[in-house]
Amino acid sequence: MNRLREQQDMRDWVVGESYDTFCTLKFKNGYDIDERKAEEVVQLFLQKVDRIYWGKRVTHGLRCQRFVFLHKGKSGQNTHYHLCIQSAGFQYTFIEVLRKTWASYYETDTATSRFELARNTDATGTYITHEWTKLGSRTFCDRLSYTASHKGIPQYKNIQKVRRLLKAIEG
Repeated sequence: MNRLREQQDMRDWVVGESYDTFCTLKFKNGYDIDERKAEEVVQLFLQKVDRIYWGKRVTHGLRCQRFVFLHKGKSGQNTHYHLCIQSAGFQYTFIEVLRKTWASYYETDTATSRFELARNTDATGTYITHEWTKLGSRTFCDRLSYTASHKGIPQYKNIQKVRRLLKAIEG
């Protein structure tokens, strides 16, 4: 299958999920960071977010639903990531948890990283997959993405979750 067809199929999958939050994760120096180190930082970030929202239930497979894509920018050397992620609970609180959690890592650049509502799923799907023609399937981070169906799983609202959310936002 050619890259354009693969890109279109991936774009359709991303759009079909209709995740409501879009993120750009940048590093202090995306030109110098080792790709393995960058992926490790993103993995730790996502694990921390999952832990904040799902607590010990992450060991049972509960995670924030997400697509993660590696991008290299116009230069082909500026390592950064884009995510489409489904908010857990109130979306503005979720975005603030993402922002504060990302800022807690030394290697990150919070000034140029973005956390926002995904207002147009078609545009988001197109943008997040646009480097497929350059990087091929390597742009899709299957180890960091999590798209298993979570329909029917109750939204756990308890005091422990509220404490984790407040701690994540307030430090």
